[in-house]
Amino acid sequence: MVSDASIKASQGAINNIAMTVLFSIILGFTLQLITLATKMLGGMAFPGVAFALDIFGSVTWSILVCVGIGLGTIVMRSGVAVAGILGAIFAPIGLVAAKSVQKGVALLLGMPAEGLTGAIVVLGLIKAVEYGFLGAMLAILMKRDDRQFKRYVLLGLGTGIVFGSALVFASLRMAASSGAPLTSAQIAGKTVNEVLFPVGCAIVIYAIQIMSSHISVVKEET
Repeated sequence: MVSDASIKASQGAINNIAMTVLFSIILGFTLQLITLATKMLGGMAFPGVAFALDIFGSVTWSILVCVGIGLGTIVMRSGVAVAGILGAIFAPIGLVAAKSVQKGVALLLGMPAEGLTGAIVVLGLIKAVEYGFLGAMLAILMKRDDRQFKRYVLLGLGTGIVFGSALVFASLRMAASSGAPLTSAQIAGKTVNEVLFPVGCAIVIYAIQIMSSHISVVKEET
């Protein structure tokens, strides 16, 4: 028979995944609003219905990446290496899934659909290293039971600045070589998104860690 401890552990894991999905949806939506505001301040006109493509893509990416990191750090409480591997695996999967969702939504709306190109391989590799690193570092903080909010923020910010710079540079080079260079508004929006997303993902993991610990304490007391 399944023990009560096993049942509680399974319920806790399901709750943590559900909370990660919810917070990831909020993160993806919020970051797209910030990115849009940045682009419009840079002179870009409101994209209209096309903004829906960015929303769906951002939310898909956010869910897969944050859930992947959450699985390795909070749910499975894996070692640093495993947490890093999960982050590295889910990042390119999330990128491809986000692009695929954007293409599907574009087709449904009768809009031109941008297909997957060779550029996604380069960006996927960079993101795999980025979120492999972030997952491993978050696992270290959690193994130390470190609950200092600023450390999670600084970890996410440092990760975003280093790898975000590489991603923006790669995007600039690839866009220029394709004959469609990015505008200043697009560059600003992409920079903000790439720098802030790791911060948001780290905050999601921190919030779930604190909430799950609080719930466990309340259950023990009752």
